[in-house]
Amino acid sequence: QTQSSSEPDEVCLSSEDFPSLAANSPGETAHNPSPAPGTMWTEKVKAQAKAPEASRHAQAQTSSRLTRARSQKPSSIKWVPVGEALSELYADLRHQAIAHGSARNKCFQKAVESYKAGDKAAARQFSRQGHHHDEQMKRLHEKAAEEMFCARNAGNARNVIDVHGLHVPEAISRLDQFLSRLQSSTAVGHSQYAYIITGTGHHSVQSGFKAK
Repeated sequence: QTQSSSEPDEVCLSSEDFPSLAANSPGETAHNPSPAPGTMWTEKVKAQAKAPEASRHAQAQTSSRLTRARSQKPSSIKWVPVGEALSELYADLRHQAIAHGSARNKCFQKAVESYKAGDKAAARQFSRQGHHHDEQMKRLHEKAAEEMFCARNAGNARNVIDVHGLHVPEAISRLDQFLSRLQSSTAVGHSQYAYIITGTGHHSVQSGFKAK
C-alpha cells in the first residue's frame, strides 16, 4: 500500500515512548502507573503529521501579506528638488553651525589650559562660552535639517521618507518617528512597505536617488 504524503517519513522513538517496556531490575516495582503501550507513539505520529501542514499554512499567509503589500507600492518615487534659495539657506546654516563648533572646541581647550594654570575664574568663563557655542551649533544644525527634511517630504506618500541632506543622528531620529507612525497605520490597512531615500545618488552608477 502506498504511504500517504501527509505521513512523516521517519518517527524518532525512545524508551520514553514505551515506558512499560523499560528494563527493571528483578523485584523492582514501578512507583507510577505507566500509560498504555503505544499511546505516546501515536501522539508523536499525529504531531509530526500536522507539522508540514502548519508550515505550509504559515508560508501561504506570509505570501498573501507580501502580495497585498506590493499592491500598495507607490507607482513612482520622485526626487524632490528644493530650489536654489533653500539650498543656499541650508548651506549657510551648516557653515554657521560648523563655525560655532570650532569656537566651542577652542573655548573648551582654553578652559582646560586655564584650569591647569590655576586660573579657575578664566576656566569657568571659557567653559561657559564653550557651552554657548555648543548650543548654537546644535540649534543651527537642527534648523538646517528640519528645513531640508520638510521640503523633501512635503509631497511624499505616507510610506516614503527622504532623509537626504541629514546627518546620521538627524536621519535616525526622524526615521524612528516615521516607522512608528507607519507601524501604527498598518493596523488599519495601510501599506506595510517603507521606502527610504538616503541620497540623490551622485555616487551610484545610475546617478539616481537611492530608495531602500
